[in-house]
Amino acid sequence: MTARPDLRPNTGFLARVAGRTIVLLRWLIVPGWVAVAAVAYTSLPGIAGLESAPLSGLVPSDSPAMQAQLRSLHLFRVPVLTGLVVVARKESGFSVQEQQKIVAFAGQARRGQAVLALPVINTLGVVPGSRERGTTAVTYLLPPNGSLLDLVSAAEDYARRLGAVLPGAFTGVTGTLAARDAESDAINTALPWIEVATVLLIFTVLAFSFRSLAAPLITLVAAAISFVIAERVVTWVADRFDLSVPREVEPLMLVLLLGVVTDYAVFFLAGTRLRLAGGAKRTQAAWWTTAQYLPIITTAALIVAIGAGTILVGSLDFFRVFGPGLAVTVLIGLAVAVTLVPALLAILGRAAYWPGGMSAGTVHDESGRRGMRTKITGLVRHRPFAFVAVLVSLAALVAAASGLAFTRLALAPIRGLDGDAGPARAYDQAARGFAPGIVAPTEVVLEAPGIARRTAQLARFRERLAKQPGVAGVVGPGLLPPIREVATLFASRSGNAVRYFVLLDDDPYSAHAVSLVKSLGARLPTLVQGAGLNGARLAVAGDTAAARDAVGATHRDLFRIGIAVVIVNLILLALFLRALIAPFYLVLASALALLASVGLATFFFHVILGYPDMTYYVPLAAGVLLVSLGADYNLFVVGRIWQEARRLPLAEAIGIAAPRASRAVTIAGLTLALSFSLLAIVPLAAFREFAFIMAVGALLDTFLVRTFLVPGLISLVGSVSWWPGIPREARSAARP
Repeated sequence: MTARPDLRPNTGFLARVAGRTIVLLRWLIVPGWVAVAAVAYTSLPGIAGLESAPLSGLVPSDSPAMQAQLRSLHLFRVPVLTGLVVVARKESGFSVQEQQKIVAFAGQARRGQAVLALPVINTLGVVPGSRERGTTAVTYLLPPNGSLLDLVSAAEDYARRLGAVLPGAFTGVTGTLAARDAESDAINTALPWIEVATVLLIFTVLAFSFRSLAAPLITLVAAAISFVIAERVVTWVADRFDLSVPREVEPLMLVLLLGVVTDYAVFFLAGTRLRLAGGAKRTQAAWWTTAQYLPIITTAALIVAIGAGTILVGSLDFFRVFGPGLAVTVLIGLAVAVTLVPALLAILGRAAYWPGGMSAGTVHDESGRRGMRTKITGLVRHRPFAFVAVLVSLAALVAAASGLAFTRLALAPIRGLDGDAGPARAYDQAARGFAPGIVAPTEVVLEAPGIARRTAQLARFRERLAKQPGVAGVVGPGLLPPIREVATLFASRSGNAVRYFVLLDDDPYSAHAVSLVKSLGARLPTLVQGAGLNGARLAVAGDTAAARDAVGATHRDLFRIGIAVVIVNLILLALFLRALIAPFYLVLASALALLASVGLATFFFHVILGYPDMTYYVPLAAGVLLVSLGADYNLFVVGRIWQEARRLPLAEAIGIAAPRASRAVTIAGLTLALSFSLLAIVPLAAFREFAFIMAVGALLDTFLVRTFLVPGLISLVGSVSWWPGIPREARSAARP
């Protein structure tokens, strides 16, 4: 029985040669990739063995807040914004003796262990704006230099020992460093569950879709080999160039790699099964399928990889590993998928679909002639239906994107943790006793010759500062008892600089707090003048100011990176399709799906779950991937239409290619969406937001953009889509 003529690939010479070469080298390719994975695993470091990226990587290193913080450290020698805050709280209130113990305990730590321990108790009005009196103490702690784990461990040990002398009191550690450590623990705990759940998901979806147990095993073998190599290569490069690896990278690498490798494998599995059922031999079926999909998959993967790499255009150090790491991951997944999967299919043939085998209706099923959805998809070749499909799709996407009007970006190092996490509980206790801003006060620095001696003007400035909107209290010169070891807490040794700590009445990392600090910064010159401190230089430091700079940088990066992503997508699509018109509406369709996803995420998290803000880097990271993945997966539909249009009029090409690609596209898109949704297993707000945006975006791409919007646009725009390289057949079909 010979293969049907229409099962031959409509591809160029190079694609046919590459496909044939991969099949011929199948017995070398399989053991070769296994050997590469084994060498990578045994000789290169893994991400789990490296130090997590510090929180400072989430803020531009040249931001005004970071520069002000360095200046403050130079002037006062005593950092209060340490990132580690020990909280002690007793509902019934601390006795005078217990308060003395808290102060004495800090003094012993300062003298005996070279530890900065600055205790503040909400008693006797020492901290204006405190919600309670005598119930809570916070100790700003800076242990000796060490790794993040060592610093947090030292703080937790301090809290435990303090709790031993305060029976019945809550003691815990909060702050940005403690939160970062808790994030790392949450990721490490959740990662094995994500691995197991993703593997089970992929196995179940592919086993059901192909009615086979062998097909999902082939896919998982390719994905596992890809992940081992990618993780080790990314970690080795980061280690070699002394780059901190964000803990967020590993689960994203895992899910992205499993998703894209599965998607690529689905097309090889579907195409090979179609040809085997049509009578082709196993090597011939694998060869033809590889030749057909190799150009599409390669271009698609390059779009995702280069798109992820465009994050480097941004200003955050956090993305120095994040973007390139994901790009390397996709490229390694591409290399494995387009060689190992076809090689295994060429070796196994029909056994790859065991135990389902080749049913009588396989060709009929794979060609997309069955099912209501595929029949509806085929109707887009008719312009009236295409017009309705495009109009409804655009209306739905625009309506979903309207949620963007309510999107607010902010840092969430503590709020983003699970409520039971230690830093979150300690933060809550501190906020009850003082005000939320006690955990990360905003630091206002004034510099002028002899300014520390101008006590009347400084007191007037503090009073005016305390009356500003959103300010719960201000601590400054003369308010706290002097501490010998930290004599320069509020005034520099030279007397030419003073500083105030401003306690906000809201989460210091929230979008509202960021807005308050921005407004406060604009009013500070007027406050300084009104207090009679003309000529004093101003600087604002602290985590809220850093958050302001980070969010501002993200807004600027969204524009820069967005332009870069669009340009990369347009160039690669134009090169692959040899057209200039089609790439524009393909990228536009992907961008609309992204905007709709972020809008729906805002509705879901803000309106339903009550989240005040969205983690500021999530829309940027998800946006780069979604736009690139959207253009990537549109190629699987458009590429098939382009191939069919080489020999058929455009309307017929759409009618054949869109339904034929529908089943594989649905399996691939659904798998990708479900894979990303599993990131929500990580009990962190950023991962839940990222999972939602990616999953919803993949579903919109699969069931709306790729199924109706893109084919509808091709049908409406017609042969102009190919300009300036309109195929002869399309030109003929376009003539009246």
